[in-house]
Amino acid sequence: MQEFKSLGLYVHIPFCQSKCFYCDFLSSKPECSQVVDHYVEALCQDIMQNGERLKQYQLDTIYIGGGTPSFLTAFQMTKICDAIRQAFVIATQVEWTIECNPNSTTKEKLCSYQQNGINRISIGLQAKQDQLLRLLGRPHSYVQFQQAYEQIKEVGFQHVNVDIMYGLPEQSVLDFCQTVDVLCALAPEHISAYSLILEENTKFYQEYANHPELLPDLDNILQMEKYLFKQMKQHGYHRYEISNFAKAGCQAKHNLRYWRLQDYVGIGLGAASCFFGNPGLRSYECSQLSTYIQRHTNQKDPKNKILLDTKKEEVTSLKSFAEEYCFLGLRMLEEGIDCQRFFDLFGKKIDEVFPRKMLQKHIQNGLLEERITATQHRLRLTEKGADVANYVMADFLLDASS
Repeated sequence: MQEFKSLGLYVHIPFCQSKCFYCDFLSSKPECSQVVDHYVEALCQDIMQNGERLKQYQLDTIYIGGGTPSFLTAFQMTKICDAIRQAFVIATQVEWTIECNPNSTTKEKLCSYQQNGINRISIGLQAKQDQLLRLLGRPHSYVQFQQAYEQIKEVGFQHVNVDIMYGLPEQSVLDFCQTVDVLCALAPEHISAYSLILEENTKFYQEYANHPELLPDLDNILQMEKYLFKQMKQHGYHRYEISNFAKAGCQAKHNLRYWRLQDYVGIGLGAASCFFGNPGLRSYECSQLSTYIQRHTNQKDPKNKILLDTKKEEVTSLKSFAEEYCFLGLRMLEEGIDCQRFFDLFGKKIDEVFPRKMLQKHIQNGLLEERITATQHRLRLTEKGADVANYVMADFLLDASS
């Protein structure tokens, strides 16, 4: 019997009804429906080619993200799922997630997702208040979210994540508390709560980067976080990652794969892949839609343009991987950094790579906790350390800590 290596698959759908004002992901509104059809065709070909290349792997997590995957028709998504099943060996207990927006989620699509093997839904709420949703550029109302969530549960999905945001323009502490309250009443299995980050090349960056006074101040942010953490704990959610909360046994396995630095392949426009080893290999798919479609459907460029935006590969140094392993490990508040796996990956103990005095400083200051037993050795942020996570993580940049 063949033994397979474990692999995660990310599939990118780069289409949205409209671009949210805070979003810097590779996504846009398609020029016409034909473009979407061509992309789905190219994506399926890309999936088949990767499956042929990665025969030694078995998928134990699949994540269809975007953009807005629910923007596609049920038929288009079925084609993609069929290609995945045909190209790859899929584990019996696979976690298979799809991202949805409330305005493009229908019962027909949800039933189709379930029939195709998808067993986890991630849906964006962001805020309860319609005026904030409009301010964010979200194409849905709170009522539409409620209706979509009810349909998700009616169809029978037992694993649902809901995204919310805080630190938004014109958002009061009370606004955020109300968002948390309605979410706790719905009791999804997983909640992701993100503080607004002003990303370059977004409308929000243009409007607010030079006007921080228009955003909630630090005191209000801390009040929002304090209420969030209190309510999550009272309603049975574990804060297993800095921005993620889950009921018992409902952590996002695909995201854990990223945070644990385990192998994953990304397929679709701009998708990233990473295979960890000595050396490690990263690759990035091209980010130009026409180029991607031409390459994977053998279409000729009608203007005979030279295709410059092609797939990129880079060998990643152990130094870079060591930094990333610790940075991401610290985000996992329950797990932390697995120091034995660090040694297995890099051939050195963690305090041979990062100064012991730096580690000891954070331990003595109550920001890091070191747990050593007969079977494991872990470093993780304390509750106090999680409040200043960026300060601690900065010391795990080798150039800064040497």
